[in-house]
Amino acid sequence: MNTYSDALEIKKEEFTVAKSLLENDQDIETSSLYQRSLQRLNELNVLNISGTFVCIGCGPLPTTLLFAQKTFNIERLIGIDNDPLALDVAKNVYMHVSNQQAEFEESVSYINLDSNETVHFFIANMVKPKSEVLKQVWHLASNKSIVIVREPVVQAGSQWEHISDKLDAGEWSVAKVFRQCLYFGSRSVLLFKSSQLRKRA
Repeated sequence: MNTYSDALEIKKEEFTVAKSLLENDQDIETSSLYQRSLQRLNELNVLNISGTFVCIGCGPLPTTLLFAQKTFNIERLIGIDNDPLALDVAKNVYMHVSNQQAEFEESVSYINLDSNETVHFFIANMVKPKSEVLKQVWHLASNKSIVIVREPVVQAGSQWEHISDKLDAGEWSVAKVFRQCLYFGSRSVLLFKSSQLRKRA
């Protein structure tokens, strides 16, 4: 997969799966798309994440939210999607599948956080432009925050933004690049605030 249109096709498939789950009361575990999505997240099991977890680009199939709820020690779970329809579907699917509470908003700017709240972020592959989203996240993140960015592994000249190539210096530092996920043609990039890495050095 190396074009934006390919990713849009997956988004359409997510809408179809979500509709089927809600209308036919199906078990999400039976969805092959859901299982493939989980595979790309399994590499994140090694991370020690607790506190508040925010998924930016959570809809329409809230796989990352469901994964985080089961895998990490989450006290507060927040899904963000600037597409109102995708956000509404994600909320309904999440409520259909999980008995754990989650919050849903259309923008990062709508999140209310306590000053002592540790927040971790997941920025989905389809979120664009990531550089702008990272500016918003910077103001909410602390030195304890982990930011996971899904980015495509693609040929030069595509419509995608390859964020890790732009972060050699500046506010964010790349701490780890996880292995490529072959099905989605994308990988997870782990970011910290640069000040945090300097303190660790």
